[in-house]
Amino acid sequence: MSDTTQPSAELDSRPKYAEAFAAHAIGQFARKPFLRKEFVPAGGMLAASAFLFEEGAILGTVYRDVLETFIVPFFAEAGHWHAGEQYLVTESARVETAFKDATGVGDLFLISEMRREGQPEATGVHWSSWLAAVAEQKMELAYARTRGEIAAVVGVSYGAYYSSHFADLYEASYSNIDADDWKRAYQDDAVNQPEPAPFVPLKERQQVAISEFVEFCEMYYAETLPELRPSP
Repeated sequence: MSDTTQPSAELDSRPKYAEAFAAHAIGQFARKPFLRKEFVPAGGMLAASAFLFEEGAILGTVYRDVLETFIVPFFAEAGHWHAGEQYLVTESARVETAFKDATGVGDLFLISEMRREGQPEATGVHWSSWLAAVAEQKMELAYARTRGEIAAVVGVSYGAYYSSHFADLYEASYSNIDADDWKRAYQDDAVNQPEPAPFVPLKERQQVAISEFVEFCEMYYAETLPELRPSP
């Protein structure tokens, strides 16, 4: 068993990657009205969370064979990796229920979120109108960050346990973007750029994700690097 699974006050005090990454991604949608608390439009929170879900899935595909070590710097408390792994198993099963209705990774995330919110019959046909409906809602920044962090962790569960499905759906994600849907999402503050980002092959996304995660581990979890740093 990896040393990273042993209880340690020092380890517990260190930041978690999912939390730091979510704070960065969600923060790009934050609004600070004069004399009011910072908030995030719900549409922006969902769009950022879909991105975090995809990034989590990318890392899940890479580290699926060393989850015991990976989940401690990513989100789990030291000494409790079993509970963290069980959470991944549970969430992956929930996400699987949306497989037949999803045409892309973001679509899969949003459908599963709609079902989490009590809409069991939700499908990809409806998500854009649902996103527009919630776009005007406002969320406190701390709550939005927590939702984003959870999305990243759930993404890990999907990538780790359904890596082949993810690879296929990732490719489909970028061939199924509807220009009109994207334009409406931009107008509703659900995306922060007027046009979709260009397609980046999964292997390149994996390399970038690994580089950023390993850099984080070098700063806070150096003892995990023998298993988490890719071989030269």
